[in-house]
Amino acid sequence: MFKKLTIMLGAMGIILLTSEIVKAEKKVIELEEVVVTATKSPLLLKEIPYSVTIISRDEIESDSQDVGQVLENLTGIRIQRYGAMGAGTSILFRGLNSSKTLVLIDGRPVNSPSTGSADLSWLSIENVERIEVVRGPNSALYGANGIAGVINIITSKVPEEPITEITGSYGQSARSIFNLKNGKTFENFGYLLTTTHKKSKGERGNDAHNDNEINLKLNYQLAHADCFTLSTGFYKDKTEHPGSKPAKDVSKRTLTQRTMGNDEVSSLVDYGKNKRWYLQTAYQKNSFQFKTYLNDWNDDDHRAWICPPVDEHHVGDDNFKTKVKGVELQNSWQLTEKNLITAGMSIEKDEFDADKKDYNQTTKITIPSIVNADRTTKAVYLNDMINLSPDNTINFGVRWDDPSDYNSQVNPKIGLTWLLDLSKSISISYGKSFKAPSLNDLYWPSDPSGQGNPNLKPEKGESYELGISDFFNEKIHLKSTVFHQSVKNMIKWAPTGPLGPFGNKWQPSNLDEILINGLELEVSTDLTNALKLDLKWTHLDAEQRSQELINAETNQMQEIRRKAAFVPENKADLGLQYKNFLQIKDLKLNLALQYVSAIYQYYSNWDSWPNVTMDTKKIPGYTVVNARLSKSFRDIKYFLSGENLFNEKYSTIFGSRINDQDYPMPERKIIGGFEIEF
Repeated sequence: MFKKLTIMLGAMGIILLTSEIVKAEKKVIELEEVVVTATKSPLLLKEIPYSVTIISRDEIESDSQDVGQVLENLTGIRIQRYGAMGAGTSILFRGLNSSKTLVLIDGRPVNSPSTGSADLSWLSIENVERIEVVRGPNSALYGANGIAGVINIITSKVPEEPITEITGSYGQSARSIFNLKNGKTFENFGYLLTTTHKKSKGERGNDAHNDNEINLKLNYQLAHADCFTLSTGFYKDKTEHPGSKPAKDVSKRTLTQRTMGNDEVSSLVDYGKNKRWYLQTAYQKNSFQFKTYLNDWNDDDHRAWICPPVDEHHVGDDNFKTKVKGVELQNSWQLTEKNLITAGMSIEKDEFDADKKDYNQTTKITIPSIVNADRTTKAVYLNDMINLSPDNTINFGVRWDDPSDYNSQVNPKIGLTWLLDLSKSISISYGKSFKAPSLNDLYWPSDPSGQGNPNLKPEKGESYELGISDFFNEKIHLKSTVFHQSVKNMIKWAPTGPLGPFGNKWQPSNLDEILINGLELEVSTDLTNALKLDLKWTHLDAEQRSQELINAETNQMQEIRRKAAFVPENKADLGLQYKNFLQIKDLKLNLALQYVSAIYQYYSNWDSWPNVTMDTKKIPGYTVVNARLSKSFRDIKYFLSGENLFNEKYSTIFGSRINDQDYPMPERKIIGGFEIEF
């Protein structure tokens, strides 16, 4: 792995040398975009010594179904979907799973404390103004779960001028999205109201989705520098869960799949219902900020299965209640012209209640299972941005987290930026980070086969990064980043618990480790005034070191090193934006091609019991092409989109069993829509 890292560093050196040769009469170009998420203070993008991407409102197309669809073309990011609209959607960031990426909405965390992950499928984009993506460890400012990076979704501001927008789209499988946005400011008071409705009958049986969402933002200007903002919203959905596509060979399907599914789905009866409400307030006076937030989620899950060996029919009706309450104070001081300090403190309380009911239709007995868990985390953080000279800056951050159910954590991060000239920069950074044990892993109730582990330690991340940003001229921009990251003490369920009726109980333990070397390359060029081309490539060399069961009778485990599961070695995205397409005024073409190389998963093979081996399964690489045409006529903008134009047959998620045909992605879809602004 270190040999490959050396090759990557050499490639970056060649790129840097080539830039000196290629550029001629280079004009001064400055990065004037302002970033908040990377340092918790508004700074110019060129001053940030970390890898940052800003997605503007113009880049968020109105026919995107959720935040995941907006993010999936970025370097370092792969979106994993369980199917069509409404299906679970997670993020694989720099080769690490979704529990190691912190997702925020206006700084409010939306990762579930019970799993540690954020499901992107319910995060709609109609109320999004911009998205800031900060790669690499961010526990120095944000605490738990920011190992791979932080994604901050910034919602639309209250408009100064009256605005009313109506957007809608319709496509195959009865997929429809409709949105209404209305806002206005009256002297010191303003509001913004957005409502969204999405509906789809899905791609397979038992695959329908229906959701409704409403968001309200109120803004009151107390004085010239004083502002109070209140945001609230409610989301409700019902999503059917078809499961993976069963094995082609009927004899290799489970009895549940054969009885309750068909050739396309594992289940015709499973579904989930979610109700989610939030309240967020923010008071700001100059550089002082005071924020509060509340997430209140109520999720229901209905499923049915047949339990061998006596083939009893079971129905599970589970209710999960989650509350996250937080308070944060922050202030910034410009100590000198060259030194900006930002400091803050926060308190967050997470509560999770699970009420699971397993009804045995054969015996008519219901077995309940109840989980009540909570965590309180206090934190203090400090960030110092120092301009060493007009061309050199250094940023240092550190945070102390004191949770109630595991040991306190201190995580630093440091980065340096050199501006070689006003169009080229080099940055280098180092940071530590951690992922908190989830409440599920800590407190899951004991049963005959498993239980939670209250003695879990946090997962620990460490990362080194080197980046180059270069404008060859006004039309060509190159950005390249090479990094090495490791995560130790990774949590995994294994037979490490106390003795039960079936041997040692399965429980989560800190057993695994992952090492990743990566290279991210972005090239953006304006071929003409009307034609822009973007190329983004991610290369990952990822190795997992897992403690795996090799003997089920003695519970003997052994460290196995292999290519990391779910991580593609290469991902490439090619984007083309063509204004005045076919020489038709205001006709815009967006073309996107994505290639993802093969991914692997490993399944326990119990055929030689008590010896246990691992079988490897591969999802082949795939190439998907999407296109979008749009044109404005006065106040109405029309668009026509084609998703998966060449009808690629592919999956991004493995099934739970090696014989499953995994989770098939939707076939070719044609979608039309409009946007009206009054």
